[in-house]
Amino acid sequence: MTVDEKVAGIVLEIVQGEDGSARWYKAYIHAVHKLCDERRILMIVDEVQTGFARTGRMFA
Repeated sequence: MTVDEKVAGIVLEIVQGEDGSARWYKAYIHAVHKLCDERRILMIVDEVQTGFARTGRMFA
């Protein structure tokens, strides 16, 4: 991936898969965060798997 002036944000889904067993290493996440800070890019962390089916009466 090339990060140039056209990039507005980088999306990471840290927890992936049905069992939530993706292995994301702190060094990688910190490197992406540093890149985003340096280039003034949004870092977006998508946490659908961690929040799905954990709220509301339907899923209680």
